[in-house]
Amino acid sequence: MAEQILAGKTGVVFGVANKRSIAWAIAKAWTAAGARLIFNYQGERLKENVEELVGEFGAGTPLYPCDVSKDEEIDSFFEKVRGQTNRLDLLLHSVAFAPKEALEGDFLNTTRDAFRTAHDISAYSLVALSRSVTPLMTDGGSILAMIEALKLAGDSGRRFHLFDTFSSADMFETNEPTDEDQPFGSTLEEMMNGIQKSGFDLSVELAGVRGTIAATGYASDKIMFHVGRTEDTIGSAPIEAIGLLRLDTDWYDSTRDQLERLFDKVQPGGIVIFDDYGFWQGHKKAVDEFLVAAGLHPLLIRTDWSCRFLVKN
Repeated sequence: MAEQILAGKTGVVFGVANKRSIAWAIAKAWTAAGARLIFNYQGERLKENVEELVGEFGAGTPLYPCDVSKDEEIDSFFEKVRGQTNRLDLLLHSVAFAPKEALEGDFLNTTRDAFRTAHDISAYSLVALSRSVTPLMTDGGSILAMIEALKLAGDSGRRFHLFDTFSSADMFETNEPTDEDQPFGSTLEEMMNGIQKSGFDLSVELAGVRGTIAATGYASDKIMFHVGRTEDTIGSAPIEAIGLLRLDTDWYDSTRDQLERLFDKVQPGGIVIFDDYGFWQGHKKAVDEFLVAAGLHPLLIRTDWSCRFLVKN
């Protein structure tokens, strides 16, 4: 029997068409590891086949229609998902399609419409699905990833220091933004209106985070929680050397303060992650100004549209 490393986790699976689908092989592995899964099917033509396959996981396995090229169907799918769970841990996107004539004909005869269709369904759909799934992924994925990586490496001696307000209060009550603290390509007001409309909860309750981390089995005496504004809590934290520093408080003032007080403690070969470098203008400005003032010119490695990291020499 496989180790139940995904016990208690819930995921959504897009892309099962038949028993030879890559998505089906992954779904079986996730289920064997303890995950509970929710599936989509693309059109009535595939419904019966997918229904028969997911029936292996039990008659009550959720299965809903969703054409990933239609935003209204994605919205409808995740409304049904919310009827099953208020939290998701896993998203599998294994969707690919191109019109038949584009696959069979000469490459040079590929039409713009066929090209757009292929990329819309095969690539852009990941963006659309990720946008809808993000509000349901609220349980500390980054720290869990670090813990699981250490467990796989057989390293149980690392200490984690977690800084947050851990409060359900409005984020602006504890961290007042400046004029510089605006998202790229939008305004703070527009972004907050969008978050409110989506139902995304920005609050992080301490009890929930403690419970999630405890479920990993990592030694509780190695996990240190520092509750409050980072400007108020970093100074009293017993930190001497840092192997990995992840900054994700968004605003200019807090980011600059964290760099001023923690960067020198990052050891040679250590990693510093700037989570919102490509999202928040204030976060990026704080990082850029700090590096210039310190006379540093590191390579900032891009991991996605927002996140950057550096390896300290």
